[in-house]
Amino acid sequence: MKHGMVIVIALALCSPVLAEIEFSAVAHHAGQPVSSLPPQATLDLTITAEWPQSDVIYVVYTPTMPFLAGLVIEDHLSFGETTTTLSQLVQRTVHHFKLLVTNSVGTTVETGPIQVEYRPSSSEEKQRRQLAGITLTVAAPARIWQSPVVLSCAALAAVAGLALGGVCLVRRRRRAPALPAEHCMEDAYVARLAGLKHVRLQGDTARYFGDLETVLRDYVREKYQIGSLETYPPPGNGSAGLDARSVSVARELLALAHTVRYGGQTPSDYDQTRMLDFVQTVIERNRPRRGTPVELDYLQPEHRS
Repeated sequence: MKHGMVIVIALALCSPVLAEIEFSAVAHHAGQPVSSLPPQATLDLTITAEWPQSDVIYVVYTPTMPFLAGLVIEDHLSFGETTTTLSQLVQRTVHHFKLLVTNSVGTTVETGPIQVEYRPSSSEEKQRRQLAGITLTVAAPARIWQSPVVLSCAALAAVAGLALGGVCLVRRRRRAPALPAEHCMEDAYVARLAGLKHVRLQGDTARYFGDLETVLRDYVREKYQIGSLETYPPPGNGSAGLDARSVSVARELLALAHTVRYGGQTPSDYDQTRMLDFVQTVIERNRPRRGTPVELDYLQPEHRS
């Protein structure tokens, strides 16, 4: 009897304690939450499995959406990563889907319930978790010319042209402000960087470097489909993605961010500015260039700077 108790206790002590695994599904477009999209637009759906790092490793299979309606899967990317919270290391498996809206205006699209199968690496028995689906409204694309302000300006310009003649109309067009640039994916990330200024002013360097790291990882994941910068192979000649020098600098700065957040290192002002400048440069160089002011088109070559 005593020997039996000893065996049971020994087995209990040797059996690994399964870490609690949590799942989430988030829909976004250009890095921002979204509730509606126009026809033929693309939607990013990120499904994340997360658990505290321990001896237990989970295998998370590709999620399925058997009741997908009004959406088509265009691309799928999966990767694993280790990240950190304020209190512990966390292991993640991320499945990123790019979905295309195929329904017409006035309807809805939905993923339906999302099925995820997983298992501990030490077991062959699969478990299943069902996540709530995502539903979006299909809305008409916004058109600049439909804006009441734009329509009013156009009417005033026409009246002025008839009253003042062709010469005055040309001069009026020269002084008119340029139309706002079309929104691009990078605009959302630039806005996120602008929101980090108050974190730096508060002196919370650990959070500041952590937020910069998150923005950088999110951007290269969405822009270049790079799941992990640490394992990203150097690009060859003519290949799309980050160049070898940018990858090298990114790895160096991510290592610095990790040391600041978990090693207690106090970064200099130079390091803080360098990290921000690098992330901003990676994003800004992909933004569409602004047009040349109209006035410069009328300058003689000798007057151009």
